[in-house]
Amino acid sequence: MVKSQKNKEKNPNNLTPPGEDSPEIRKLHKEIKKLENDFKRTKNPRKLTDIGTVYFKLGQLDAAHTFFMKASTLQPDNPENYKRRADCLYVAGRREESLEYYRIALGIAPQDAMARSGYGQALMSLKRFEEAAQVFEEGLKIEDSAENNNNVGVLLCETKHFKQAVVYLNKAVKKDPKNKSFRINLAKANFRCEKYNDAFFTLYDALKLDPRSAFVKSQLSSMGRHLAFKEFSQELKDALTACLKIENVEHQNLSVAWLRLFLMDPAYTEIHKLTKIHNYSEFKEQTDLLAVCALMADDYCSNALRLLYNQAVDYEIFLLHLRRCLLEFFAANHDKDISGKTSREVFKVLCALAENCFMHEYAAADTPEEMTQLDTIREQAEEAGKGDPLACAARIALVACYRPLYKEDESLIALARALPSSLHSFWKSLVTLQIEEPLEERRLRDTIPALGSLKNEVSLKVREQYEENPYPRWRYANAQEDEAKSFYFKKPYQILTAGCGTGKQVIQDRYMYPRAHITAVDLSLSSICYAKRKIQELGVDRVEFMHADILELGQLDKSFDFVMCSGVLHHMQDPEAGLKVLLSLLKPKGIMNIGLYSEYARQTVVKLRDLVAEKGWKPDQQGIRAFRAYINALPPDDHLRYVTRWRDYYSMSMVRDLIFHVQEHRYTFLQLDDMLKRHGLAFIDFSFIFPDVLGDFLRKYPGQENYRNFQLWDEFEKKRPEAFASMYQMWLCRAEDRDEILAGPKIINALEV
Repeated sequence: MVKSQKNKEKNPNNLTPPGEDSPEIRKLHKEIKKLENDFKRTKNPRKLTDIGTVYFKLGQLDAAHTFFMKASTLQPDNPENYKRRADCLYVAGRREESLEYYRIALGIAPQDAMARSGYGQALMSLKRFEEAAQVFEEGLKIEDSAENNNNVGVLLCETKHFKQAVVYLNKAVKKDPKNKSFRINLAKANFRCEKYNDAFFTLYDALKLDPRSAFVKSQLSSMGRHLAFKEFSQELKDALTACLKIENVEHQNLSVAWLRLFLMDPAYTEIHKLTKIHNYSEFKEQTDLLAVCALMADDYCSNALRLLYNQAVDYEIFLLHLRRCLLEFFAANHDKDISGKTSREVFKVLCALAENCFMHEYAAADTPEEMTQLDTIREQAEEAGKGDPLACAARIALVACYRPLYKEDESLIALARALPSSLHSFWKSLVTLQIEEPLEERRLRDTIPALGSLKNEVSLKVREQYEENPYPRWRYANAQEDEAKSFYFKKPYQILTAGCGTGKQVIQDRYMYPRAHITAVDLSLSSICYAKRKIQELGVDRVEFMHADILELGQLDKSFDFVMCSGVLHHMQDPEAGLKVLLSLLKPKGIMNIGLYSEYARQTVVKLRDLVAEKGWKPDQQGIRAFRAYINALPPDDHLRYVTRWRDYYSMSMVRDLIFHVQEHRYTFLQLDDMLKRHGLAFIDFSFIFPDVLGDFLRKYPGQENYRNFQLWDEFEKKRPEAFASMYQMWLCRAEDRDEILAGPKIINALEV
């Protein structure tokens, strides 16, 4: 639940856990000393309230409660102290006790919206929804305010009455249109009503209110994957364009919506025609290269080109043909015939296209003729470097469309580094992406400690795969601290990320638990170096990396509150041997997050793996390109061509992980149920599930007991084999701890069902 800005002081979301030595906390301790001296001098009870407030911010709830109690003794008619005492008890998990003090505060000041919000929230946490409804309805009778409408809307969301919630939350937004939190609550309600476009634009409006809100940015990106529309919308185009300019959010969530809107946009009619031409000679004959570059250079296309993975064969072929046209154009020195705006547009497209090709790890094929012309381009770059920086940079960008710059000769790398970054922001980004970042990863290899030795034969093969193709390659992620997270998310948990790969999950876990200490382990040193670079880039601390096999982690002299292991165990020779090691590192009442492949969901993948084995394609660039050429040539209605709908099909490392992996296990819900029982584990919740899948299941099998029944899930998945296409992603705990964990404070990103 996200509460209003008016409630922020009361909200435990603002608490800073104790024990963190930071300038902010030192400042708060100085403030306490000053307030204590002021109280000694003035005997003003207000100073005691202020001292309690600072202790509350520090997360020292007992001390805060003591000062609020002293203040209420001196000022028994001041509702604020009772309200704050209640807040302390609420955050400490003493919900029942908090009710008394909320009631006292409301008895003194019935119009106090913050006390009423706190009282209702406490009742909701105790599942006393009828009483909470009465409290909030009384508030509405006193004043039909935005705050009180928001309270009712939040209660209705909590009780799964999402359509009614939208009504009240709309009122709250209309009455206080500048309140960001009301809009976030409305977006969540719209989302649960499956009104995804309304949810997206509500969040977009919230972002306009607070353009710096990292949380709103990340939520807006996440909502983008659910957009649905039947016709072109300029408003949506403007919104997607704005989203593509936001850093540190997962732009890829917007890729499907971007492509669909692109194909509907009449502004790109000429490009639409070209995407249907697969023969290069015909493409070149019908292409006005400079006009196409002018279209591709706009913010909507150029930012998508450099940030989004391709997700359509026709579009990928269009980009391949465009790349070849540009290569021939520059090899013939035709760029000397253009200048000004046209020259800048072509350069911008070249830089964006080079980022796109690097991002996909050059999975798409090239020709011997292109490789020959590329040598000419290198020579031209050296010559242009003597006096024409833009012409030189354009040619280096062309080289980068075919081969990563960090693998080029030192002379070309030095030339690229010497050119001014002011040529274009895309040029600066390209040099960073293809030169500076890979070289930094090489430097970091000597900084990663190793634990044990790699002995297992399968582990050695898996390591070799990810050394050659670190997975997944990513640039941005929805890694923003949730402003709505409770105090319990902000405790200094010890987290183990077993199989951290390139660090995307580490970043997300770090923001979910902002005071946590993370130990991140992986087989692949290349992947760890990628992860460490991203960690440093984002300024994230309290993360320790280790090069090790999960089977060797028993040597760690520590235990963990959370063990994260998503998409890893199913690549081990014996997944349950790995699970056993991880369980030995889990603290009492600890929680585990695992992700495992579904047998039903991966039947197409199984057939593709069989095809690879039959054809004898090797897991290298030549083999993967041969596989993709075969798939591209299949008739559109061939069932194997379904793989072209997946983002993973368009990237070298992703295709290798998806189809060419050296080891893979798959499960059904019934097999998972047996495995969990063998290891004394219990299912808590899904950490990810597609909303439509969840909605369909709950409509067929309503209720918490059914939700955690794997036999029912197995029946459901047989009829919807695509339901867990990404994996089964679950939160688990030891069976004996399940009831206590479920009854305790919410400390995982579990779905609300």
